[in-house]
Amino acid sequence: MKKILFLTALMLSGLLSFAQETVSTTGPEIGLTIIPRFDLNPYFSTQSDGESGFSFGNSSLYTNLGGDINEHWSFLIVNHWLTNNTYSTSLFEGSNYLYEDSFRTDANNWVDYLNITYSIGGFSITLGKDMIATGGFEFDAWDWETHPAQMSGLWNTLPCYQWGGKITWSTPSENTTIGIQMTTSPYSDEDSKSYRPFKSGRYNYGLFWLGDYDWFHTNISLTSLQRCDWKYSWLAAAGLRFTPGQFTIDANWFNKIGRYDAEDFLAKGNTGLLSVTYTLPSEKFDFTVKGGYEKAGESNDENIYDNQFIGLTANWYPIQGDTNLRIHGAVSYDHFLRTITVTAGALFNLHIPFTRKK
Repeated sequence: MKKILFLTALMLSGLLSFAQETVSTTGPEIGLTIIPRFDLNPYFSTQSDGESGFSFGNSSLYTNLGGDINEHWSFLIVNHWLTNNTYSTSLFEGSNYLYEDSFRTDANNWVDYLNITYSIGGFSITLGKDMIATGGFEFDAWDWETHPAQMSGLWNTLPCYQWGGKITWSTPSENTTIGIQMTTSPYSDEDSKSYRPFKSGRYNYGLFWLGDYDWFHTNISLTSLQRCDWKYSWLAAAGLRFTPGQFTIDANWFNKIGRYDAEDFLAKGNTGLLSVTYTLPSEKFDFTVKGGYEKAGESNDENIYDNQFIGLTANWYPIQGDTNLRIHGAVSYDHFLRTITVTAGALFNLHIPFTRKK
């Protein structure tokens, strides 16, 4: 743990020192964003014998450091310093797991991203810790922006931040990007401590296509994840986004559902998601309705289930720009848990740009 902290601090100081000497004063290209979030999250069972209570929801603390070093080099470091268990009454109770799982590939930890990218022409090569290129547009948002009660089982269970590399190519218009990726697998054999990066010899391989065609967008991928039995689970994800006027409509489909079992994160089945967001012309308010349907392809397994959920979200942005404040409220219903979750909170992005001498 101390080695990781030391190496991260050393890398941060070196990159910031280099950035201050090399970034143009015409505008900041490298910056640090400090991102605290605080939620109040009561939940209510719709069953007479069900459980109701209170938690601090998705309260957390992140930092995001990154940007363009020069014409060809860029980097991204995202750290998750504090977290909260979804239904815990103790603020940041789950933070210990972020550090205890530092060397694990079968769980997310305090390092989400730690990578560097070299770009030339339409090609880019990225090495380091990155997100598995899957999950359509549902995985597209930063974790600190989401409401877990409105996310699919796949989003909630898959350890999506893994070590590896990817190569992408974009057309001259940058409307189309295709890529290949190889990362460590989240599957591991705990007895042999092979859950440490590259120890298990298990890997993921993926292809993806990102499209940005005016009001129509795509986020489509196919990923093979190597399981503990050395066989592969194929995860297909298709995300379509439509942006007519002030609306954003997202439709996502996965050929798997999230499995609440540490030994196997994926189950056969289908996940379908649909969300509609309306943003006021002033961009100070937006409203989202999102629904999800998860249908298992297997039966007689207590770790998988059919489910439907729906949620409503309202956001207000009293402070806008690189430094911004979001006040949010959300109501969610989970059919399997028979639970209504109400969330009220604030998300603050404090952006600190780094510029340099001419």
